[in-house]
Amino acid sequence: MIKDHYDVIRKNKIAFWWFLGRRDLFKKILGKEIKTKVAMGVDIGCGPATNESLYPYFSDNWISLDHSKKSFEDWEKNGSLPLIADIISIPLKVKSADLCFLLDVLEHLENESKALQEINKIIKNGGYLLISVPAFKILWSFHDEQAGHKKRYRGKELERISEENGFEVVRSLYFNSFLFLPILIIRKILRISSKGKNTLEINLSPKFLDKVLYLILKIENFINLNIIKIPFGTSFVVLLRKK
Repeated sequence: MIKDHYDVIRKNKIAFWWFLGRRDLFKKILGKEIKTKVAMGVDIGCGPATNESLYPYFSDNWISLDHSKKSFEDWEKNGSLPLIADIISIPLKVKSADLCFLLDVLEHLENESKALQEINKIIKNGGYLLISVPAFKILWSFHDEQAGHKKRYRGKELERISEENGFEVVRSLYFNSFLFLPILIIRKILRISSKGKNTLEINLSPKFLDKVLYLILKIENFINLNIIKIPFGTSFVVLLRKK
């Protein structure tokens, strides 16, 4: 992972179109299943409070867990309890969580099954796990290497792994489909560019486009959730329930 990756996220998590669009999708997916607040939520691999704006919609009690102290630099009181811990050994009671987030975390791990088994232990029977991962190997780029990714997933692959580790699929879909082709082209160009290895993709998107691109993602989210599921995207999102 590049040295300043946490700082890049911290700087852009509020207004950057990709973060806005994915939070909009997460909120809508969860809202279709969780109608009242649950007792406790756990944000596993929380990063620098990337998802904190979602917390109050689904629970008043959150634990924000990450393996890195860097995630909790300049930590502000946001209604959650910060916890430094490893995903392979989560220091929480068995069946203590009603809802867990695992958002853009699984792709960093060597053994995703081990992590899912550990998370399964802390979730109550019938509790939920929301996962997002980068999708499609064809999109592999310097961005993945900078972020410390091990792989990119296909939807069916992640669903199978989840089901093998004690979960059932409630909802699943691809995210960021409309921009799939432009992103693919940009990544292929960067791959052959002499400056590509040191280029942060987030810096290639002009800030004045944030609102337009966010609107595109909101429209896409509506289509995916209410009309037809688009069979491709740069990310894959799945809501699971513990069996």
